[in-house]
Amino acid sequence: MATKYAIVNDPDFLIKMLGVCKDAEQRGLVRLLDLTGMHVSSLKNAQLVRRGPKTYVSWRRPKTGKTLEALVRPQSLSDIEAFMATRRHHRQTYYDEIKLLGIKAGYESISPMTFRHNRCIALCKKNLPITEIAQVMGCSEAVVVRNYSKLREDQLYQEDEEETTGKGVEKSGSYDPQMPKELGVR
Repeated sequence: MATKYAIVNDPDFLIKMLGVCKDAEQRGLVRLLDLTGMHVSSLKNAQLVRRGPKTYVSWRRPKTGKTLEALVRPQSLSDIEAFMATRRHHRQTYYDEIKLLGIKAGYESISPMTFRHNRCIALCKKNLPITEIAQVMGCSEAVVVRNYSKLREDQLYQEDEEETTGKGVEKSGSYDPQMPKELGVR
């Protein structure tokens, strides 16, 4: 995949990251990034919006001016509220904080963008249309295609292989990275 940021393919990633947080403010930062995949530069304008019994986090992407929202799960609300009440740092501080939490959790090269990429990957795996992923993430369709189309190709190849053989692609299976691109497998 064409990305310079780490992507964590660990189902326990969030649990491990939350486990090394020292307080509700850090947990709120981790939960907010995991929930939204927002850029760190958007943290300063994020706000909680209540609509009836539901609470949403709303933020504006500085680069595009798009306003985005995500439903906050009840179990995450108190941590996110703690973060929102105390956020006062420069974005580099949050970048450094996430990097240190990642190291404590046993990951190398974690950054806030890791959460964004993990969020995009989760949306791709749900087979959402590219237009919808771009809308949810607040980026252009071109960015989604450039960064995640390879994931889609690999996923489609694996699903096709599962249908054909009745099982997933083995690590030592028939996938050949040298296979010509025009065959649609690479």
